[in-house]
Amino acid sequence: MGLAGIFLSSFVIAFSGAMMPGPMFTATMLMSSKKGFMSGPLIVMGHGTLEALLVLLLYLGFGGLFKNNTVMGSIGIIGGITLLWMAYEAFRLPVNAGTEDKGRLVNGSAFIAGIVTSLSNPYWIVWWITIGLSYIVLSFPHGVQGVVIFYAGHILADLVWYSIVALSFSFMNRFISSRGFRAITMVSGIIFAGFAVYFMWFGIRNLV
Repeated sequence: MGLAGIFLSSFVIAFSGAMMPGPMFTATMLMSSKKGFMSGPLIVMGHGTLEALLVLLLYLGFGGLFKNNTVMGSIGIIGGITLLWMAYEAFRLPVNAGTEDKGRLVNGSAFIAGIVTSLSNPYWIVWWITIGLSYIVLSFPHGVQGVVIFYAGHILADLVWYSIVALSFSFMNRFISSRGFRAITMVSGIIFAGFAVYFMWFGIRNLV
């Protein structure tokens, strides 16, 4: 496969994956609805920085480390606990916060949110040690340039999709009342909690 084929197929596959709802989508929805459009690109920057590091590790041959059941199980449990905390912060705002108090989760760094929501998702690792690693191997004949082209197509897909999501919710922000935003935080909390339970189940299943 040529470089153009690697770039285009990487973009299409990553775009399809990015459209699946998950913790990162929920964080983008929550933060952009209150902090504006740039929350989306900043979340992708955090996510992309982490992915660049993972691509480097896989390229250098450390893929086997992430296939270990103990490592995968630990990632699932720690990720689940992290998402439970995020759910707590989301639920806490409607219960305790005043109209002007946006809550620590919303006031936090969107860049860090991109890292946290990626690390908390064990299926993100699974994707990279299966599909992602296959693409890196496919890119090997083109050397470092091939891997960079693959990564560029992948992260561009994330940037395009989450920018669309952020733009949509930041536009809606001007029409969302305080009560409406609190409803969004409640929905976000439920989604975070749901993924937390699912990820912890994934982790326990890999450890036992």
